[in-house]
Amino acid sequence: MTPAILVAVAAFRVLVVAANDRYHGAMSDAAKPVLESLGAENGFAVDFTHDATVLNDEDLARHAVVVQLHLAPFDMTRDQQDALQRFIVRGGGWVGIHAAGLTGRQFLKEGAEYWSWFETFLGGVVYSPHPALQRGTLVVEDRTHPITKNLPERMEITDEWYEYDRSPRPDVHVLATADESTYKPNKPMGDHPLVWTNPAFRRMVYIGIGHDPSVCADPHYRVLLRDAIRWAGEPLGAEPVKLDPARMRRVGQVDARFQSYNVEMVEVTGGRFWAPYKSEAAAAEPAAEKLSVPGIDANAFRRRPPIDLRNQRLRTLAAALGPAYMRVSGTWANSTYFLDSDDPPPASPPAGFGGVLTRAQWRAVVEFSKAADARLVTSFAISPGVRDDKGVWTPDQARKLLAYTSSIGGRIAAAEFFNEPNLAVMGGAPNGYDAAAYGHDFRAFLPFIRSAVPGLLVLGPGSVGEGGLLASFPGLKSEDMLTATGPGLDAFSYHFYGGVSKRCAGRSLAGQGGQTGQTSPEAALSEEWLSRTERDARFYAALRDRFEPGRPLWLTETGETACGGNPWASTFIDSFRYLEQLGRLAKLGVQVVMHNTLAASDYGLIDEETLEPRPNYWSAVLWRTLMGATVLDAGPSPAPGVHVYAHCLAGKPGGIALLAVNTDRSAPRDVTVPMRNERYTLASAQGLLAHSLELNGNALALGKDGAMPPIRGVPTPAGPLALPAASMTFLAFADAGNAGCR
Repeated sequence: MTPAILVAVAAFRVLVVAANDRYHGAMSDAAKPVLESLGAENGFAVDFTHDATVLNDEDLARHAVVVQLHLAPFDMTRDQQDALQRFIVRGGGWVGIHAAGLTGRQFLKEGAEYWSWFETFLGGVVYSPHPALQRGTLVVEDRTHPITKNLPERMEITDEWYEYDRSPRPDVHVLATADESTYKPNKPMGDHPLVWTNPAFRRMVYIGIGHDPSVCADPHYRVLLRDAIRWAGEPLGAEPVKLDPARMRRVGQVDARFQSYNVEMVEVTGGRFWAPYKSEAAAAEPAAEKLSVPGIDANAFRRRPPIDLRNQRLRTLAAALGPAYMRVSGTWANSTYFLDSDDPPPASPPAGFGGVLTRAQWRAVVEFSKAADARLVTSFAISPGVRDDKGVWTPDQARKLLAYTSSIGGRIAAAEFFNEPNLAVMGGAPNGYDAAAYGHDFRAFLPFIRSAVPGLLVLGPGSVGEGGLLASFPGLKSEDMLTATGPGLDAFSYHFYGGVSKRCAGRSLAGQGGQTGQTSPEAALSEEWLSRTERDARFYAALRDRFEPGRPLWLTETGETACGGNPWASTFIDSFRYLEQLGRLAKLGVQVVMHNTLAASDYGLIDEETLEPRPNYWSAVLWRTLMGATVLDAGPSPAPGVHVYAHCLAGKPGGIALLAVNTDRSAPRDVTVPMRNERYTLASAQGLLAHSLELNGNALALGKDGAMPPIRGVPTPAGPLALPAASMTFLAFADAGNAGCR
């Protein structure tokens, strides 16, 4: 058969992009005739190249599958990475072999940005040094999957037996594992997958074995390559993925107050906070009164009065999100003085403090938390004003706040020692504050808080950004602080922002190799942007496992971007990030997610001036109404660009709630549901940058006198269901009969 005829009859085309370095060139050369022969014998055309410039939209569009043969992710340019990512997200098939899985910042080239999306795509694992090349055994775990069903139960091969920082399970579907008893590992993993798929992507398979050219002569390895490529190249719809609510297995449990929110301390006290973009008030302030922060335009801040926590409309809106946690903290809390008397506040804070919290203001916090069914979470001052003459932290201010809270019938459910200690000096700590000082302070704080409020959950460390945005920022390291403190936390907390808003565009927050601080509306539905929350969760989960194993993971502050959020944070487009974050983190086992803020600046759930709910607020209400605390495995994506999350249906034993997010901006996606359900589709007829949205085509808005509207689904029969372009659809299967939800 001539090449011309082969192209004419081939079922699909495969682009093989191979490395040609001194480590993998020999295997690539040996694999070329094998892959071409497999293609000729099995009806697919193979285009083999060592030139990575073919990783562009035009060339990729001519192929159904990319085989990344030893080409490491860090050996691609950023444009090549972006093109391959788009190809995969749109439903293209991908087969990665051996060195294609070299993830980790240790490979980062000078001046390059880490491709964090690829790490998530591969299952969230980071490559660890491999052992010597040696003979060992690969054990086929899934004998029914199309990729491995034609393999023997055990395969003897010579390989490097790649190791990772952890097993990718349960984030991937494992097909085969290494039997570590048959060779000498470098650092035994125990559960050691080497062949897997990632169900979040339509056709992705990683084959970790394949370093030695000898595998190309192994008939079983040739079968593995053949079946992996055939599976990855199957046309969309050839094997339709069916949503089967009754059989979705239980994979976790989150806190009943999983979806929660922040009220910044500076909102409670009044002061300068991030000015909403629509506000011109900051520009009108006298220059001498503007808050000066190096690298940030003073107009980014605006003086705001204390939030009115007695406002009934605000209480009604917050109550609809309950039960929740309400965290009153933030950077300003690190230097806030509690005035433990009913005297008028001083004209300026005492020395060593930056703000004043009055009894009346704190009483309003306590009363609001009760009215909204929102348990209080806070942190304490650590500025020079709370330190003795030797610079040591003292509990006097914390003791007064706790005692007053108790005296008015309130209770603090949980607390971090202070806000974002990895940015301690920026956050009000004394100059020169380091991990050793933190350890000394925390060892004073811990016995005090245990004695003062028995049963209070101690959270910490509450650091931010070390997994991505601030990976190379010269602040304190959580690893060093945790080493200095020793164990003692009840829950491991961290903060997350995927970027910084335009307000902080002039400030260098990301060091060499870290994430760029800026984002855009054009990137708001991209997998790279949406997956950043998983990257940081895995980073802090790994620290938790080292220093506080078994403790629950809490995300105690998050939002669209740091520095108050971008202008589009208050629009419908950010609701994709909001709901995707909840779905992804619940699957990863994060117990609580606290959005910043309830009603301040652009990232607030509620407009601070009009108290009108924003799209994220309505998204939160739908989540609260439908998604229970039990997390299920929703299975693979039913269509390109569609992400599906499953929980037990709130308040309905045996019922299932699905969230299906269509991130495609232009094309609807069809899925098939096996039984009748109630459908709740969130979309915006005004476009992604609208400040409004519709539920099943009807505008969501408060009624007369601020009354909450009814949240009703549309009865939908079993069968095909169209997910509109750029939409989020909840499906409630009350009669699913799922055993994990009874």
